[in-house]
Amino acid sequence: MASLRRGFFIKGLLFFRNPLCGIKDLYKNTKQKAAFVSTNSLTQGEQVSLLWPLVFAQQAYIDFAHTSFKWSNNAKNNAGVTCIIIGISKSEKGVRKLYSGDTIISCNNINPYLVVGENIIVSPENQSICNLPLMQKGCAPGDGGNLLLEEEDRDYLLEKYPELQEIIKPFLGADEIINGYTRYCLWMDKRQYEHFRQIPEINERVEKCRAMRAASKKQATQRKATTAYAFDEIRYKVCPTIVVPQTSSENRIYLPVYYSTEDIVYSNGARVIYDASLFLFGLLNSAIHNLWVQAVSGRLETRIQYSNTICYNTFPAPNFTAAQKDEIENLAKEVLLVRAEHTDMTLGDMYSPDLFPDDLREAHHALDLAVERCYRTKPFESDEERLEFLFKQYVKITTDKSTLWKI
Repeated sequence: MASLRRGFFIKGLLFFRNPLCGIKDLYKNTKQKAAFVSTNSLTQGEQVSLLWPLVFAQQAYIDFAHTSFKWSNNAKNNAGVTCIIIGISKSEKGVRKLYSGDTIISCNNINPYLVVGENIIVSPENQSICNLPLMQKGCAPGDGGNLLLEEEDRDYLLEKYPELQEIIKPFLGADEIINGYTRYCLWMDKRQYEHFRQIPEINERVEKCRAMRAASKKQATQRKATTAYAFDEIRYKVCPTIVVPQTSSENRIYLPVYYSTEDIVYSNGARVIYDASLFLFGLLNSAIHNLWVQAVSGRLETRIQYSNTICYNTFPAPNFTAAQKDEIENLAKEVLLVRAEHTDMTLGDMYSPDLFPDDLREAHHALDLAVERCYRTKPFESDEERLEFLFKQYVKITTDKSTLWKI
């Protein structure tokens, strides 16, 4: 495939910083064809709903495409860019070719996500199209680092002032969850701050936070200087909680979804569902959910950027029966029990393709089968078939607004 990618350049096909420039020229001549190299952002996340309706309005079609790959050169300190290649014409019919690594797929249509299937656009949603519970960002400190503690800071403070146990809580974001370490934070309300402010280390941290916020150019941040003992954005509950890291590797078969009932503050580097059921944990841990995310999410280079508006709220979940929910919940419990047996591994290690434990793989496989039976009784034969089905379900659900999913 590397030689193929070089061939696209050598043969002198057209490249556009703004693909619409080429599309408009193409519109003037039905026999003309064009191709462009771009960063892969044009086929991911919200960019798809902004760009591709304009492309299709010009009656243009994707003739061929190469999925995301690293583009680099021999220049000193060159930064590798993640690219795609797309060929476009006004030919409505014909065999399309989708290149990915060493694989070539011939098909009737390639959609804007560089997936075989109809030209379906997934637009951001403010709430779940299937009535799933609210997913939101975690808590944003907005503190200049002054309310956050490394483990040694926490140990120092608790050794000197054991009473601070009341206001020091674990603070977890995407990196901490995936890589298995813990940071901490000062978590106070006004009463607690007034009680502990006589401790020099606490007062110093709060005053530095106050100064940082007061110096901000944003008026909203300046106003938060009066409550410098607290986080900027507070979304916090002690309850069963599902946490999905915002950024994670695209190479995992499953998302590293975290579940806990403990008293933890989750950062805005994660997406959080409070009062979450084990059934929902099982659904989000399924391979078919990860497949949807892989198709529609935004990316940081090639890594997944999980968004509640694009990945979660648009996910076309089936309409589960009570018996199906019970089965998925029991299988989700099994996944958690198997995870607990691998105390020597981080969550990221467990879901690494090279390290994925066999017993965890088996637990997930059973969960996958149960989730997929909720979509249809006939087993899916491939990921391409699963994606095509999910896109059709998405259209069906978003078109029929009278349908109320009871999750």
